Amino acid sequence: MRSSWIPGLVLLTCFCQAQVPGSNINEWTEGFEKRKAAAIDSLDVYQAKDTARINRLIKLINTAYFHKQRRDLIAYWEECLQLSKQLNYPKGLASAYLWKAYYYRGDKNLDGFHHYMDSSIKASQSFPDLRSNWANAHRMKGLQYQEQENYHAALKHYFESLRYYDTVQDIQIMYLLQNISSSYLQLNNQDQAALYAEKGALLADTRPMPKILQLQAYATLASVLLKQEKSDQAYPYLQRVAPFMPDTLEQALSSNHFLDMGHYFFKKQQFDSSFHYYEKGYQIASSGNHKINTYGALNYLFKNSLKLGKLKESRNYVLQGLEEAKKTGKTIHLINAYANLADYEAATENPAKAYEFLKKSTALKDQFSLQNNQTTLNNLSVLYESAQKEHTIQVLEKENEVRVLALERQAFKNKVYIASIFLLALFLFLIYRYYVAKQKNQQQQVEIQRQKIIDLEKDNQLLHMTAMLRGQEEERSRIARDLHDGIGSLLSGIKMSFANIKEKLSIPTEQTVQFDRSLSMLDNSIFDLRRIAYNLMPDALLKFGLTEAVEDLCDQIQTSTNLRVRFQYTGEVRKWKDTESVYLYRIIQELVNNVIKHAKAENLMVQMTVVENWLSINVEDDGIGYELEKMEKIEGNGLNNIRYRTELLGGKCDIITGAGEGTSVTLEFELPV
Repeated sequence: MRSSWIPGLVLLTCFCQAQVPGSNINEWTEGFEKRKAAAIDSLDVYQAKDTARINRLIKLINTAYFHKQRRDLIAYWEECLQLSKQLNYPKGLASAYLWKAYYYRGDKNLDGFHHYMDSSIKASQSFPDLRSNWANAHRMKGLQYQEQENYHAALKHYFESLRYYDTVQDIQIMYLLQNISSSYLQLNNQDQAALYAEKGALLADTRPMPKILQLQAYATLASVLLKQEKSDQAYPYLQRVAPFMPDTLEQALSSNHFLDMGHYFFKKQQFDSSFHYYEKGYQIASSGNHKINTYGALNYLFKNSLKLGKLKESRNYVLQGLEEAKKTGKTIHLINAYANLADYEAATENPAKAYEFLKKSTALKDQFSLQNNQTTLNNLSVLYESAQKEHTIQVLEKENEVRVLALERQAFKNKVYIASIFLLALFLFLIYRYYVAKQKNQQQQVEIQRQKIIDLEKDNQLLHMTAMLRGQEEERSRIARDLHDGIGSLLSGIKMSFANIKEKLSIPTEQTVQFDRSLSMLDNSIFDLRRIAYNLMPDALLKFGLTEAVEDLCDQIQTSTNLRVRFQYTGEVRKWKDTESVYLYRIIQELVNNVIKHAKAENLMVQMTVVENWLSINVEDDGIGYELEKMEKIEGNGLNNIRYRTELLGGKCDIITGAGEGTSVTLEFELPV
């Protein structure tokens, strides 16, 4: 049962690489306290409850790799999670969920592991800068499912992760290709296993990467080719790995290589050579406590010993293999172990014992088949409910192909009959579609003509309103100049003349009060005249621009009424065209006057926001509000002026109000670049 131990190499290697940013495990074990202390010192600088502190908390909790180390940092993880939730910070949430998933895996709580991995995926899936986190979480779920022998679910997550790593050309794609290959191999889909193993080997040939990754890619492809009985194609890849074996760090890779070499010579019936390599593979696997590879080596040492006629040695190997099979906890290994014992007893001419062990193997095999069928059904259910369900349906269709073909042969005559009816129905349907399309086209032409008429009427209305508004502004400007320069100057001269008369003439005391009162009334008249002229055409709008004019308008209202007015401008500073600034000012002025006249409000907020080529104006009060549907039926010049000016500038108006709920008017304009 070769496939029971080949994938162990890839799985063990990837889980290590997925969590530790480096290959020196001793450094991560012994340097934890130092890393933690440095991260805590750095955290002290960031006392504010903001995203900068969250980023430092992420660095702190990621100083841990082993489960025991993570336990020391659980309080910092809780702060990171809570603060990320308060600030709705996706990076903090995604990182905290991923960290907790690793923590639960250390506790062997797989439900917790998958829950937090799914939470990390959900938190990062909508943010492009978190795609690496999203891909890593999918990869880790795939690894866990592969470890649980749920290969359909594992492949689902591997392919999700591959979508990201394929685009960024990250080195992690090598691990993904190897794990995809090994998962397909466990599902006995050797063609797909070979396809992804070949992709990994091609990357190893064409891209710079650590030597150990190249060797793993070649070893994975060699294992798959041997499984496909393509020994001659596998041998060149075995030879590429051979000069670097055994590797003192990668014991799983080393033992796997020697077992593959043994398998190659075993297929060539060179049993002395195969025994030599099986023995080397066994020594490395057992010294590194790799249970699956240890069992695989004993399995083939037994078969090899039988081929060489060494019954005594084969007995030792078959008994050791039974013990190792029990340690792996995998039923398939026990099935093989009892089958090997039956073979041994048969070889030593003990048919009674051979039959006894064969019965045990068969009983376990039946039980395993039942469990495996149930597991397969569960795995297919998981896959069907995922985004890859179409792929699963295709696999099921292939498995049922024979049955479908038989049904098709039985239903051939019915299909001919159905096809005839279908063609007739299709012909009638096409006639109906032609008639409907013709009717629809006629209706569309009528609708297009009607819309053109509406657009022309609207354009004429806009032209008319544009001319009217432009005339109003010109007339306002002329009257404002006449009032300010003409009557305003005349009244100022009269005031100065009266002041000179007062100084030169001797006026009785009782008439002085009346004279002063007259001067005060003249002052009030001059002030009112200037206010009227300012409202007609504000000086601030002409001299300083739109923003200052609106701010000046808000200040005047604050001073002259009981209304508390707040003006706020955010975004880039922009120089407005004269027409734009006048229209925008009139819109804001009309909205503010409506609040003063009708809203009975205590507070008024005027906001202008410029972001790139968009202008947003918001005028909001806490007054009595009104029912919008009723108000829209009233033909008021103020509301019409606002709408027409907004349309002239290509903007849109949104009003939110209700009786007793205040009013918020938002205008949005797209500005020329």
